[in-house]
Order: sequence, then C-alpha cells, then structure tokens
Amino acid sequence: MTDTIGTLTRRVLFSPLSDSGRTEVVVDKIRAAITLGVFADGEQLPNEIELAAQLQVSPVTLRDALKVIRKEGLARTTRGRSGGTFAIAPDDSHLLRIEKQLASIAVIELRDSLDWLASLTSHSAYLAAARASPSEVRTLTVAAEQITFNTSATQSRRNFSRFLIGVSATARSGRLTREMITHLIDIAPILMLVLRAPDVRRSCHQVAVKLVETIGKQDQVASQYRAVALIELVSEKVLELHHRLARPELSRSEK
Repeated sequence: MTDTIGTLTRRVLFSPLSDSGRTEVVVDKIRAAITLGVFADGEQLPNEIELAAQLQVSPVTLRDALKVIRKEGLARTTRGRSGGTFAIAPDDSHLLRIEKQLASIAVIELRDSLDWLASLTSHSAYLAAARASPSEVRTLTVAAEQITFNTSATQSRRNFSRFLIGVSATARSGRLTREMITHLIDIAPILMLVLRAPDVRRSCHQVAVKLVETIGKQDQVASQYRAVALIELVSEKVLELHHRLARPELSRSEK
C-alpha cells in the first residue's frame, strides 16, 4: 500500500485545475507535493510536458511555477540526457515562519481545523477496520513505526502525514482520501511544530500502533476511538503552543 499512498496523493495534488490554471495554484500544488513528502529528497518530478498535461495548464504556466519552486529552494533543474527537475526536501529553517503563522490564527479557527482532522481520521479508521486486507495492515504497521523515528521536524511531518493518508487509503474511499490529503496540505505544517518533540512522537507512535492493532482485529468502534485519541493528542499540544505563541501578540494589541 506504500505505492498506493503515493499514487493517491499525487493523483489528488496533480488533478486538473478548476480555476484557470493560475501560476500561484500550480506553485501551491508542487510545493505541497514536496513538503508532504510525496516526492522524496532528490526524486525527479514528472517532465514538464507530462506535468502540464496532468494539471491541464500551459507549459509556460508550469515553467513559471517551477521558477518559483526553485527560488524557494524546493527543487533544482539540470540539463542534458539525465536532466530534469528534482525535489529538494525543505530543512527546518522555515519553522519560525510557521510559528508566526500559527500565532496569527484565531483559536476558534484552529480548533475547527483540528476537529475536521479528527473527523476525517476517525471515519477513515472506522471504514478501514471493515475493509483492510492483511497486507494493508502490515503496511500501516510499518508507517506507524516510522512516526517515532529520530528525524528532523520536516521528516516527522511527512511520516505522520503518510500514516494518516495510509489510514484513509485503507478505508478505500477516494473522496475521503482526497479530503484527507487536501486538509493535510493546510494543517500538516502546524502539526510539525509539535511533532518535532521526541516525546510527542513517542506518544503518537504508541497510539498509532494500538490503532493499527484494532484495525487488524476489524474492531470498528475501537478503531474510531483510537483515531480520535491520536488526533486529540497532537491537537492538545498544538493548542498549548498556540497559546504560548499568541500571548505576546495579544499583549501588544492591548497596549
């Protein structure tokens, strides 16, 4: 199912555009594919003709988007027979920007986003418990183990995102998986801020392993419960961090 996760994610991200193929939208899609780990560090992106056709945009629009991606340091392009555009995994230098982004979000909006993630994950787990094959359960087990790997903040985000996408893919609902991927594009950078802490990753790993066990036992109710527990765990940490980051701004606004 590892290949299935990647295939589904790419299919969602590179589906035809519905808003006139603006360069900014193409940039967002390619950026999301790289930052979510759909393209691994050093992996070659589809060639320009193929990618433009998938997105149903002109080659000129795609080239303009790739220029932005290269400027952001997320890709490099080489020429020649073995040339092409290759992904560059982002490092942790952009964490300060994401912290500022988190601090600027209203708490009610943040809670709503986290609640939606919990809803998507719990329903995915409920369906996965009824539909998962033994091989899919084994793949989810591997994905759960990767959550606790001693990695960078960026890699932690990828591992956690891939696990959630894996659960939704196991549910075998294309629409549910598309919703999960679309939402992770927005929320995963914020989750990364708390997943960089080893103790948070260890706690998430423990719950994720239990979630996979209940999916393997075809226990739909328990799977739903474990899924909610997993998202509530990270949500609590995100809200705590938001409170700490937002207080200085609130203090300045009151003066």
